[in-house]
Formats: sequence, structure tokens, C-alpha cells
Amino acid sequence: MAVRFNSSNRWSKEEHTFETMTPLWIFPAYPLMFNGPFAAALTAMTTTKPNNMSLDIIIGGFLMQTLGYSISFMLYAIYFYRLMSTELPLPSKRPAMFISVGPSGFTSQAFILLGRNFQQVIPVGFMGNELLTGQITKVLANWMGFWIWG
Repeated sequence: MAVRFNSSNRWSKEEHTFETMTPLWIFPAYPLMFNGPFAAALTAMTTTKPNNMSLDIIIGGFLMQTLGYSISFMLYAIYFYRLMSTELPLPSKRPAMFISVGPSGFTSQAFILLGRNFQQVIPVGFMGNELLTGQITKVLANWMGFWIWG
């Protein structure tokens, strides 16, 4: 519910219902979803620095990315319900329908890049055999990215 200034009375309420839902509702989750690609880019640059924090950055980026995608996924349910139960948005608002492509694209890119970088920065003895753990993580990250992208 947004509050806007009205000259006749100081404040008025603007109701947002399912019938007026647009993909712009996903925008509050976008800052969370930018963390995954940024973490992947940052860890690609910091793998040679001493006192390496790349593993922490990868885990944090993955967690923020999944949180942002989870929020957008819940909003997708509202958006698809709106599309199936009411008509398409007004023609002037239809280009905004492409906004809903972004969260899946960001998330698939982040998973694939973070999985690749994880294999390069994994510490010795991490979860037993670091080589096997890195390979399994890379394969799982690729398949998760492909699934979300699809």
C-alpha cells in the first residue's frame, strides 16, 4: 500500500490488488540479486590476495542471491495468477512484462559463475576432499543455473 500526497486532503491511500499487479513489484528484490554476480566478479579478482576471503564472499553471494530469487519467485506466483485470472496489462504497461525475465537471468548467471569460482578458491581439506567437493559443486551449480534459466 503506497501513500501519496493529495492536495485536497493531506494523504490518501492507494490500493494495490492482484488485478493491478505488475512485474515492478519484483524490484525490491533486485538489490539482493545483484549480490551474486558481484560476488562472482569480486572472487574472480581476489583469488591471489593474501588472507583470502573469497570463500566467505562466495557463500554470502550465494545466500543473498537465493534470498532475492526466493522473493521474486513468490511474486511470480502472484503475477501468473494475475495473468491467468484477468486480462493482460494495458498496452502502455506491457513492455514492463520483460522485467520478470531478470531474476532468473541474474540467478542462473550467479550460480554458474560462483560454482566455477568456488572450485578455484576452495581450501585444502574442505569437506574432506577439496578437489571432489569443488567438482561436485561446479556441476551442481551449472545444473541449478540451467534449470532456473529454463
